[in-house]
Amino acid sequence: MPTVPTSTLVETQPVDIRVVRTVEEIEQIRDVWSTFQLHPNADIDFYLLICRIRPEILRPHVIVLYRDGQPEAMLVGRLVRGTIDLSVGYGKMMKVPARLLTVVCGGLLGDMSSENCSALVAEVSNALRRDEADAALFNFVRTDSVAYPLILGSPGPMHRDYWPAEQPHWSLKLPNSIEAVYGEMSGDHRKELRRMERKLLSDYSRDVKVRSLREVADLDSMFRDLEEIAKRTYQRGLGAGFADSPEMRQRFRLEAEKGWLRSYILYVGGKPCAFWVGTLYKGTFHSGFMGYDPGYQRYSPGSVLQVKVLEDLCQDGIKELDFGLGDAMYKQRLANCCWQEASAYIFAPTLTATAINAIRVPTIVLDRMLRKVLERSKLLAKVKKRWRSMVKQA
Repeated sequence: MPTVPTSTLVETQPVDIRVVRTVEEIEQIRDVWSTFQLHPNADIDFYLLICRIRPEILRPHVIVLYRDGQPEAMLVGRLVRGTIDLSVGYGKMMKVPARLLTVVCGGLLGDMSSENCSALVAEVSNALRRDEADAALFNFVRTDSVAYPLILGSPGPMHRDYWPAEQPHWSLKLPNSIEAVYGEMSGDHRKELRRMERKLLSDYSRDVKVRSLREVADLDSMFRDLEEIAKRTYQRGLGAGFADSPEMRQRFRLEAEKGWLRSYILYVGGKPCAFWVGTLYKGTFHSGFMGYDPGYQRYSPGSVLQVKVLEDLCQDGIKELDFGLGDAMYKQRLANCCWQEASAYIFAPTLTATAINAIRVPTIVLDRMLRKVLERSKLLAKVKKRWRSMVKQA
C-alpha cells in the first residue's frame, strides 16, 4: 500500500478540506463530530469501537470541510481490506479482493449543500487518484439527496457505478398512542394482529409476556435468550442477523452504557420465541435485529411482538421508528414514510479498479434480469420464501 500522510489540509479558498486518518486526530475533532452526528452508525464512539474491533479496517478516513475557518460538513469513512461481492439473488458468485474507502450509513454530516457535497466527493476522488483505495463505496445514500447524482457523475466514465443497488427505506412517524397506530392500519391487518394475539394467549393459558431489556446488567441473559431464537431463524442460515459474537457483545455493551439499547423478547410458556432489538438515538428507534422461532410460526409471534414494541415506543414518547435496511411486507404495512436509497461505488483510475468494475457488469445484468422475470411472473415472493425454507432446513 502506498505511504500517505496521516493528515492532509488542502486549501481551496474559501473552503478548507482536512482528511483525518488516525484515531488521535479523530479525538481532536470530537466536539465538531458530536455536533453533526444524527445516525447511530455515524456516532463517533460507535465508529471508534468498530474501527478498533474489526481487523479488516486498516484506518479511519474522515473528511472535514471548513468554510472561513468554521467546520461546516463531514464525510465519515474508513479504509477497509474487503471484497466486492458479485451475487445473483442470495448466491454469491465471486468475491473480488479490494481496498475500499467505505462511507458509513448516515456518514454525510452537516450542511450538505451542492457546493459542500461537490467538495467532499471531489476529495474522495482525489484519494482514489492517490491510490489510497481501489474504490469508494457510499453506503445507503438517499437517491433524492444532493450528494447522490454527484457520486454517480464522478469523473471518468470507466470509473462510475452504472448499476447502483437501490432499495426502499421505510419509517413510521409515531403518534402519541397505540390506538392511533391501529387507526392507520387497514381493517384486515388490525383484525389479524388481534386474532393472533388472542390465539396465542388462549393456547398458552396467558403464559405470554414481553421483557424489555436495556441495561448492562441484562446483557448476559439477553444474549442467551436472543441466541436461543436466532439459531433457529432463516437469517442464521444466510449468515445474517443477530449472532452472539465478541463484536456484538461489545456493540451492545456500548449501547447499554450510552442508554441507546432497546431489546424486546417475547416469551411463550417461559421460552423465548421472538425478539426485536434496536437503537434509540436522538428520539428515533432504529430497528436492528428481528427474528422468531419457526416452531411458533402459526401464531405470527413477530407480529404480536411488533404491536407490544409499538405500544412501548408510543408510551415513551418516541417520535419515529426507522425500520432499517431492506424491504419487507411488514414494513410496508406499518410504515407511513418511504424513500429510495442506494449504495454506489466510485472506482479508482487504475487498471485493477477498472477491471473490477468491468467484471461486475455481467453478474449484475443477470441478477436484474432474473428479478424482473420473477416479478413479472409474480414468483419473486414465492422464490424468496422457498429459499428461506431451504436455508432453515439446512
